[in-house]
This record gives sequence, C-alpha cells and structure tokens, in this order.
Amino acid sequence: MNSTIPDSTPQMRYPHLPSTPFSIRLLQFSLLPTGNFRGHLTSFPLAHAPPFHTASYAWGPQTYSRTMVFENGDVLPILDNVSSMLEMVARDAKWNERDWWWIDSVCIDLGNWSERVLQVSIMELIYKRAGTECVVWLGEEEGECGRDGEREEGASCRGAVEFLHLLKDLRDSLAREEVLREKLRGDVFKARWQAVARFLQRSWWTRVWTLQEFLLSPTLTFHCGRSSISSPHLSIALYSIYLITNGHDNMLIPRSSFDAAWNRRRIQKLLAKREETKLVATLAYMGNHFSTDARDRIHSIRGIVGKRDEKVVEFVLDRRNYVDSRGDRVEEMYAQLVQAFWINHTSLDIICFTHLFNASNSSLSHNNFSTLPSWAPEWRAYLQVSPVPLMASQSASPRIGNFMPPGQAKRGDAGRGKQCEYNASAGSQLRKRIRVRFHENLKEMWVDGVVLGCIDGLAGLEGFETRCRSLDCGEGEFGHAVVYPTSGRGKGKERNMSISEYQSELLDAVVKSLVLDRKDKYLDSAAPGRFTREFLALCVSAERDGDAEVDKVFTAWWTSNAELTIDITNLTLRALVQFTLMKQPQIVFSEPLPPPPRTPVSASPKSAPPPDSHTFLSRFHDTVRKQSRRLMVTENGIVGMAPCRARQGDFVVILFGCKIPLVLRRVGTREAWKVLGEAYVHGFMNGEVGRSVEGGEREISRFRLV
Repeated sequence: MNSTIPDSTPQMRYPHLPSTPFSIRLLQFSLLPTGNFRGHLTSFPLAHAPPFHTASYAWGPQTYSRTMVFENGDVLPILDNVSSMLEMVARDAKWNERDWWWIDSVCIDLGNWSERVLQVSIMELIYKRAGTECVVWLGEEEGECGRDGEREEGASCRGAVEFLHLLKDLRDSLAREEVLREKLRGDVFKARWQAVARFLQRSWWTRVWTLQEFLLSPTLTFHCGRSSISSPHLSIALYSIYLITNGHDNMLIPRSSFDAAWNRRRIQKLLAKREETKLVATLAYMGNHFSTDARDRIHSIRGIVGKRDEKVVEFVLDRRNYVDSRGDRVEEMYAQLVQAFWINHTSLDIICFTHLFNASNSSLSHNNFSTLPSWAPEWRAYLQVSPVPLMASQSASPRIGNFMPPGQAKRGDAGRGKQCEYNASAGSQLRKRIRVRFHENLKEMWVDGVVLGCIDGLAGLEGFETRCRSLDCGEGEFGHAVVYPTSGRGKGKERNMSISEYQSELLDAVVKSLVLDRKDKYLDSAAPGRFTREFLALCVSAERDGDAEVDKVFTAWWTSNAELTIDITNLTLRALVQFTLMKQPQIVFSEPLPPPPRTPVSASPKSAPPPDSHTFLSRFHDTVRKQSRRLMVTENGIVGMAPCRARQGDFVVILFGCKIPLVLRRVGTREAWKVLGEAYVHGFMNGEVGRSVEGGEREISRFRLV
C-alpha cells in the first residue's frame, strides 16, 4: 500500500554536518528480509570522503511504501522510486553493503532548509568528487509509478536496453549500409522501437536537476530494472538511431522523446570539445524540461555554466532566500536574471529570448495572472527549441551561446568573418550612449535606442502549419492573416538610382529578409547570391496551377502574400517578381536549380523538412514555418522580418546594448513599451543606425520597458 509520509513519523535525527560548507553525509545500506532497508549515515569533509557512488533519478510522486531503519532506531520513509533503485543495487553482486553512497533524498536533511540550500550549492563538487559510478535510475522495466503508485499502462520498455546494445554494435555498419538501415526500419522491429521510445520517455530525461548530474559525473551507467547500459555505449546507440531515422522520424520514435536524449548527448559532446556551457543557451535548450520549483531552472545548471555565467546565477540566488516559493519570487528571479546578465556581460541580448519565452505561450497555466515584465524571458514556458533558436544565438555572440553540432562549429570557426555577425547597435558612438537602469521593483527598465520605423504591412502565415504557440495569435485580426499596408504612407529615403536598380535592391531585401541573410540554420554564413534565383524559380512554379514540383508550404505562402505591397510606391511582391523576370528572364534558368524537396514516405507533407540545409527553400522553412516569422514592411519602406505576434502599428527599434533589433508595442497611458521579440531589419543589422544618428537622420530616444 502506498502513502505519503504520515504525520506521526518520528523526527529523523541526522548525524551533524561540520560547519564547513564542504561536508556531506554518506550512506551504507542493506536490504532486510521484510523488503525494508537498514542504513548507516556518516558525515565526512568532502575533500577527505572515501570513494562513493552517486545516484541520479527522478523523484516521481511523493509516495512511500518502504522505510530505512538506522542504528539509533530512527526510521526514514523512502521514496518509492528510490526504494526500487536501492533494491536493484542490493540484489546486484556488483555492489556490497560496505559501499558508500550519496543519495540526496536520504543524505540531506530535507526538513532543514539552510542545510538543503547549502548542499544543493555544492552538488557540482559532489558529483565531480565521487570516485566511482553514478547510477542513473530510470525505473523498473515495466514502467514508472503514477501518482497513485501504480504502474502506468503501456509504459513497459522491456527489451529496450538489449536493442540499444545491438544498435551500438551496428554503428559502423549502419553508417555504410542503407540496406541494413532499411531492414531495421521494418515491421519486425516495431516492438523494439516502441520499447526504446518508452525508455527515452522516462521522466528522468526531462527533469532539470538530472541534466547537471548527467554532465558532471565522470562515469554513468543507465539502469532500467535489471538491465543496464553505460553512457558511452548509449551515446553510440543514439547516433545509430539518428542514422536509421535520418535524425527525426516520428514513425519510429516520437521526436520529442528522441530529442530529450539527443540534446543531452550534444551538450556532453560540446563540453568535451569546448570550454564551457552558456547560461542563456542552456536555459533555452532546456525548454522541454520540467521542474517542481520553477526557480530550479536557474539553480540546477549552476554547476555546468562558465565562470562568468556562474556569477550571474550567484547574483540571482544571493538576492533572496531560496526558502520562499511564492510565484512572485519566481518572476522576480527571472527579472533579476536579466539585470545580472547586464551587470556581468554589459549586454541586453538576453531580452531577445522573450521572442520565444513569453507569458502568452500556450503551455503556461493562465489561471494566475503573470506579473513578469515583457523584457524578461518566461523560462517556465514549455518549448522544444533548435540548437540555434534565435538571431541572438549566433555563434559570433559568445555571451549567449548555442548548441550547434561540434563538427559544424569547427567548420564555422574557420570561415567566420565580421560580415556574419548581427550587431545592429555596433559603433563606438552608440556604445558611449548606452544607459540602462532597472527600477528597484524590477518591473520596469529604461534604455536608450532608436526607432527605425512603424510596421505597416505583414505577410500572412496561413495555409500551412507553423510552430507558433502564442495565445496572442488567435483568429481573424489577431491571427496570422496578411496585413496590407495602409494607403498614404510616408516617404522613404530618397533614391539616387534607376528604377531597375531600385527593384533589384528591393528584391535583394525581400530574399535576404526571408532567410535572415544567412545560408544555414546555424546562422554561420552569409546568404549567397543564388538564393535570389532560387526564390524567383519558386515563385514561377507557385504561379503554375498543379505544378507537382513546387513546395506546398512556399506555394501557400506565395498565394497568400503575392499581393502584399512592399514599398512606398505600392509595388506588390508579384509585380516585383514579374518586372525582374521581364528584364532578366535568364536569371532563373541559367543554371540547374536544386531538386525539389523530397517528402519522406512516413512524414506529413505539412511538417517534412527539406533535405538540403543550404538552399533558399530550406532556409525559408527554417525562418517562416519553423520560427513563425513574418515578412514586414514599415511605413517608411524598410523591409524585414517580425515575430508572428507583431501587429500593424508596432515599432521596430534598436536598443543600445542589444545586437538584434526588437519589435516594441506602445502600451498604457504613460509612455511605456512592451517587448514582442526579435526583428530582422534589412540594411540595419551591422551598425548602420550609428551613421544615421551621426548624420542627423534619426534621433536617440529613451524607452521605458514594462
């Protein structure tokens, strides 16, 4: 029978921990005939502790069916998930009763908050110091316990570990033999794939605290019931799965399940080859993780970030007692993180992550009104993000970081140049004008910047499935429908060029905007000139009824937006393309075009990614479909890309201290601004605004962000 800790349970008397903060309790235990445990706890200075094992597990439901009795007669209820792990250890000849263990729910006095906070703060040292194996416990093979203590139906992963060992052994052959890959995709292995999927769906993979334990432990072994596989062997098996499924095939393993393990593998590989993990990139990459206490999203990665980012975390954690778990303290901590990032990095790039992590995310519970300011990312939002999710994640901006593959990062480093860095607020004169102030209540901040323009027209995102999860994007007026510019717009900058030159320049702005002026999804290389030809060819194909070769997503986008006017002369996209083809028909057909994207048989046409990551079409999918960005035009003729929740009348602004332009919305009776997300602004991504300020074309304004 399962139950929570009864009120009548005697107070556990823990051995005293020495006053030094670097002391821990270690456990020795054995299994009693009754199924309960006998335990012995001893305190040690961490530096002089004997070799000990650690355990990494998901706490699971707070249910307790077994206990541990100590020599002084005290009895400690043991979490059910921990009990099953202890029994597995006790019955395995690999370990014995003399082995020392550090298991947080047993070795820490959880009723003593000061001790709890102190022990959590040195977990990095504990997992690194352990001289032996870290046991990763994924639960029994038949399934994890639900809240009622019963096994979840259909959760068995029996046979998964055996199949993973097979995949590990086949890794080299899989890299060479397509026939073998196809064979393993056959129906005869369907039950095995389902078991592996359930193995990867265990809650351990998406708990925030287990990431640090996974990355810091020198040696790990994954245990599922009586079956086990070492971390290096599991890493090889995961790569074999990647080879078989071509990375992301929902027919074998749900992508969300595979990504949880794959992302951890990638971080582990990056740590092995590079110097440190970045705080903001890690917080974003953990968007698909869960925590009981939302502040643990920051606290739990303290031990895996670099020294400079560790100061950011320490600033936040030191500001308030960690005991208070009120929701407003969570929001205050998230706002403090922006302040601490500014203090330690002199950068506001972290604000860009409100593009994804904001209070309107549909995954959040909206029963309680959020008081988090719009300029602070809402890290509680559940998101499955890519390795380089935003322009602010560019590799040329080391403060934010990203998780591009190690091999890709190496190639990028060799060829990266200044032209491949977004830095809209660059310039010595602008750096001198950076003035940032936070209100003491952390609800407001003030920063200087320059308005580039007011959004007048927005391309639609209708007719295909995007990854937008914003409650701000409803139906009709506030959905993803095309927004046509108003008539009688203001004049843009005077042109000293022919009409033909102007149209060529405008087409270049449109094409580069649609791909954020980057060749690849890692934002590592500038967009090549051939993208214009590929865009025009797609437009020609989209105009032909029944053309089987054209991409369905691009066709839907073009059908919705061909009549969008994109300059102050009311020139439409369709007219711009037609004029270009009339004057330069050879531009489309002078060279062979890339093959049309092949939709895998097992994938939905709505969501199948184009296979070539270096074509205009693949970048279009990255930017428009996956990131839900909308082509925009301002009232003064500036072309760019806006967040999907942008509206007509919002402003495009460059804030000093932030490398990426932002879309802001004026709110309230007092002059205040709400942050909506990143903007790509063609012609203003590399410090050009500084010259326009110096030339008197634009003015510096003070913005109060709320």
